[in-house]
Amino acid sequence: MEFSEINCIFLGVAKCASEGIHATLIKSLGKDRCHNHDTWQDVLRRHNDVENQRVFMVVREPVQRFYSALTYLQYQPQWSGLTIANVLKICHNRNNLQTAEDLAGLDVVFHPQSKWCAGPSGNKETTVEIVPFESLPEFWKRFQAETKAGYGIEICDLLLQNSTPAERKLQVARPTREEAEEIRKIYADDVKLYNDAVRKFSEK
Repeated sequence: MEFSEINCIFLGVAKCASEGIHATLIKSLGKDRCHNHDTWQDVLRRHNDVENQRVFMVVREPVQRFYSALTYLQYQPQWSGLTIANVLKICHNRNNLQTAEDLAGLDVVFHPQSKWCAGPSGNKETTVEIVPFESLPEFWKRFQAETKAGYGIEICDLLLQNSTPAERKLQVARPTREEAEEIRKIYADDVKLYNDAVRKFSEK
Protein backbone atom coordinates (compact mmCIF):
# COMPACT_ATOMS: atom_id res chain seq x y z
CA MET A 1 0.00 0.00 0.00
CA GLU A 2 1.46 3.30 -1.10
CA PHE A 3 1.14 6.56 0.82
CA SER A 4 2.75 9.20 -1.37
CA GLU A 5 1.87 12.03 1.05
CA ILE A 6 4.52 10.76 3.46
CA ASN A 7 6.77 8.99 0.92
CA CYS A 8 5.93 5.65 2.43
CA ILE A 9 5.17 2.16 1.15
CA PHE A 10 3.67 -0.34 3.57
CA LEU A 11 3.93 -4.01 2.60
CA GLY A 12 0.90 -5.61 4.21
CA VAL A 13 1.88 -9.11 5.28
CA ALA A 14 -1.27 -11.16 5.84
CA LYS A 15 -2.06 -11.69 9.55
CA CYS A 16 0.62 -9.20 10.63
CA ALA A 17 -1.45 -6.13 11.54
CA SER A 18 -1.90 -5.10 7.91
CA GLU A 19 -5.55 -4.08 8.33
CA GLY A 20 -4.85 -2.13 11.53
CA ILE A 21 -1.96 -0.18 10.03
CA HIS A 22 -3.88 0.46 6.83
CA ALA A 23 -6.87 1.76 8.81
CA THR A 24 -4.62 3.91 10.97
CA LEU A 25 -2.94 5.60 8.02
CA ILE A 26 -6.24 6.08 6.21
CA LYS A 27 -7.71 7.74 9.29
CA SER A 28 -4.66 9.96 9.62
CA LEU A 29 -4.22 10.96 5.97
CA GLY A 30 -7.92 11.14 5.11
CA LYS A 31 -7.71 9.39 1.77
CA ASP A 32 -8.83 5.84 1.18
CA ARG A 33 -6.76 3.21 -0.61
CA CYS A 34 -7.49 -0.36 -1.49
CA HIS A 35 -6.18 -2.70 1.20
CA ASN A 36 -3.87 -5.22 -0.42
CA HIS A 37 -1.08 -7.66 0.29
CA ASP A 38 1.40 -6.51 -2.35
CA THR A 39 4.95 -7.75 -1.98
CA TRP A 40 8.12 -5.74 -2.61
CA GLN A 41 8.39 -7.32 -6.04
CA ASP A 42 4.80 -6.28 -6.82
CA VAL A 43 5.77 -2.69 -5.99
CA LEU A 44 8.91 -2.84 -8.14
CA ARG A 45 6.90 -4.05 -11.12
CA ARG A 46 4.80 -0.86 -10.93
CA HIS A 47 7.51 1.68 -10.08
CA ASN A 48 10.99 2.29 -11.38
CA ASP A 49 11.97 4.88 -8.78
CA VAL A 50 11.41 3.96 -5.14
CA GLU A 51 14.73 5.28 -3.89
CA ASN A 52 13.24 8.03 -1.73
CA GLN A 53 10.40 5.93 -0.32
CA ARG A 54 10.34 4.54 3.18
CA VAL A 55 9.35 0.87 2.90
CA PHE A 56 8.34 -1.19 5.90
CA MET A 57 6.51 -4.35 6.87
CA VAL A 58 5.58 -6.16 10.07
CA VAL A 59 6.59 -9.75 10.81
CA ARG A 60 5.21 -12.13 13.39
CA GLU A 61 6.49 -15.20 15.20
CA PRO A 62 5.57 -17.98 12.70
CA VAL A 63 3.63 -20.26 15.06
CA GLN A 64 1.58 -17.34 16.39
CA ARG A 65 0.88 -16.17 12.84
CA PHE A 66 -0.16 -19.68 11.74
CA TYR A 67 -2.58 -19.93 14.66
CA SER A 68 -3.93 -16.44 13.93
CA ALA A 69 -4.41 -17.39 10.28
CA LEU A 70 -6.47 -20.45 11.12
CA THR A 71 -8.67 -18.61 13.62
CA TYR A 72 -9.24 -15.91 11.01
CA LEU A 73 -10.25 -18.49 8.41
CA GLN A 74 -13.02 -19.74 10.68
CA TYR A 75 -15.07 -16.92 9.12
CA GLN A 76 -15.09 -18.87 5.87
CA PRO A 77 -17.47 -21.87 5.70
CA GLN A 78 -14.97 -24.12 3.92
CA TRP A 79 -12.51 -23.70 6.79
CA SER A 80 -14.92 -23.76 9.73
CA GLY A 81 -14.06 -26.42 12.28
CA LEU A 82 -10.63 -27.22 10.88
CA THR A 83 -7.79 -27.68 13.35
CA ILE A 84 -4.06 -27.10 12.94
CA ALA A 85 -3.57 -30.87 12.66
CA ASN A 86 -6.21 -31.06 9.91
CA VAL A 87 -4.54 -28.33 7.87
CA LEU A 88 -1.10 -29.88 8.16
CA LYS A 89 -2.53 -33.31 7.23
CA ILE A 90 -4.33 -31.88 4.19
CA CYS A 91 -1.11 -30.25 3.05
CA HIS A 92 0.92 -33.40 3.54
CA ASN A 93 -1.58 -35.43 1.52
CA ARG A 94 -1.80 -32.84 -1.23
CA ASN A 95 1.80 -31.77 -1.67
CA ASN A 96 4.02 -34.03 0.40
CA LEU A 97 4.60 -30.87 2.42
CA GLN A 98 8.21 -29.75 2.59
CA THR A 99 8.30 -25.96 2.65
CA ALA A 100 6.12 -22.92 3.24
CA GLU A 101 5.61 -22.58 -0.52
CA ASP A 102 3.55 -25.78 -0.40
CA LEU A 103 1.16 -24.09 2.01
CA ALA A 104 0.91 -20.91 -0.06
CA GLY A 105 -1.63 -22.42 -2.45
CA LEU A 106 -4.23 -22.70 0.30
CA ASP A 107 -4.67 -19.01 1.17
CA VAL A 108 -2.60 -15.82 1.31
CA VAL A 109 -2.58 -16.02 5.12
CA PHE A 110 -0.26 -19.04 4.81
CA HIS A 111 2.19 -17.39 2.42
CA PRO A 112 5.69 -17.17 3.94
CA GLN A 113 6.44 -13.73 5.37
CA SER A 114 9.84 -13.75 3.67
CA LYS A 115 7.99 -13.51 0.34
CA TRP A 116 6.99 -9.91 1.07
CA CYS A 117 10.54 -8.56 1.43
CA ALA A 118 12.23 -10.62 -1.28
CA GLY A 119 13.97 -8.71 -4.06
CA PRO A 120 14.24 -9.79 -7.71
CA SER A 121 16.99 -12.26 -6.77
CA GLY A 122 14.73 -13.88 -4.18
CA ASN A 123 16.91 -12.71 -1.29
CA LYS A 124 15.77 -10.33 1.46
CA GLU A 125 15.78 -6.74 0.20
CA THR A 126 17.79 -4.46 2.51
CA THR A 127 15.60 -1.51 1.47
CA VAL A 128 12.67 -2.96 3.43
CA GLU A 129 12.46 -2.11 7.13
CA ILE A 130 11.30 -5.15 9.13
CA VAL A 131 9.26 -4.46 12.29
CA PRO A 132 8.54 -7.21 14.85
CA PHE A 133 4.83 -7.46 15.65
CA GLU A 134 5.40 -7.05 19.40
CA SER A 135 7.44 -3.87 18.81
CA LEU A 136 4.72 -2.17 16.77
CA PRO A 137 3.63 0.32 19.49
CA GLU A 138 7.22 1.51 19.95
CA PHE A 139 7.79 1.65 16.20
CA TRP A 140 4.57 3.60 15.73
CA LYS A 141 5.75 6.38 18.06
CA ARG A 142 8.93 6.78 16.01
CA PHE A 143 6.96 6.60 12.78
CA GLN A 144 4.59 9.35 13.93
CA ALA A 145 7.48 11.63 14.83
CA GLU A 146 9.38 11.01 11.58
CA THR A 147 6.47 11.19 9.12
CA LYS A 148 4.09 13.52 11.00
CA ALA A 149 1.36 10.98 10.25
CA GLY A 150 -1.00 9.41 12.74
CA TYR A 151 -0.81 11.96 15.53
CA GLY A 152 -3.50 11.37 18.13
CA ILE A 153 -4.17 7.86 16.84
CA GLU A 154 -3.15 4.97 19.07
CA ILE A 155 -2.27 2.04 16.85
CA CYS A 156 -3.07 -0.42 19.65
CA ASP A 157 -6.70 0.69 19.59
CA LEU A 158 -6.99 0.07 15.85
CA LEU A 159 -5.20 -3.25 16.10
CA LEU A 160 -7.75 -4.38 18.66
CA GLN A 161 -10.59 -3.28 16.38
CA ASN A 162 -9.18 -5.41 13.55
CA SER A 163 -8.23 -8.47 15.60
CA THR A 164 -10.04 -11.80 15.43
CA PRO A 165 -12.84 -11.94 18.03
CA ALA A 166 -12.09 -14.05 21.11
CA GLU A 167 -15.00 -16.40 20.42
CA ARG A 168 -13.42 -17.35 17.09
CA LYS A 169 -10.13 -18.17 18.80
CA LEU A 170 -11.93 -20.52 21.17
CA GLN A 171 -12.90 -22.64 18.16
CA VAL A 172 -9.28 -23.53 17.39
CA ALA A 173 -7.02 -25.34 19.85
CA ARG A 174 -3.54 -23.94 20.41
CA PRO A 175 -0.77 -25.88 18.63
CA THR A 176 0.80 -28.77 20.46
CA ARG A 177 4.57 -28.77 20.96
CA GLU A 178 4.95 -31.19 18.05
CA GLU A 179 2.75 -29.06 15.77
CA ALA A 180 4.66 -25.94 16.74
CA GLU A 181 7.96 -27.63 15.88
CA GLU A 182 6.58 -28.71 12.50
CA ILE A 183 5.32 -25.19 11.73
CA ARG A 184 8.73 -23.73 12.59
CA LYS A 185 10.43 -26.23 10.28
CA ILE A 186 8.04 -25.38 7.46
CA TYR A 187 8.62 -21.67 8.01
CA ALA A 188 12.34 -21.87 8.74
CA ASP A 189 13.08 -18.75 6.67
CA ASP A 190 10.39 -16.83 8.55
CA VAL A 191 11.82 -17.92 11.90
CA LYS A 192 15.16 -16.42 10.90
CA LEU A 193 13.51 -13.29 9.48
CA TYR A 194 11.55 -12.74 12.70
CA ASN A 195 14.50 -13.41 15.03
CA ASP A 196 16.74 -11.07 13.02
CA ALA A 197 14.06 -8.36 13.14
CA VAL A 198 13.71 -8.69 16.92
CA ARG A 199 17.48 -8.45 17.38
CA LYS A 200 17.92 -5.45 15.07
CA PHE A 201 14.97 -3.58 16.56
CA SER A 202 16.32 -4.03 20.09
CA GLU A 203 19.63 -2.51 18.96
CA LYS A 204 18.03 0.74 17.79
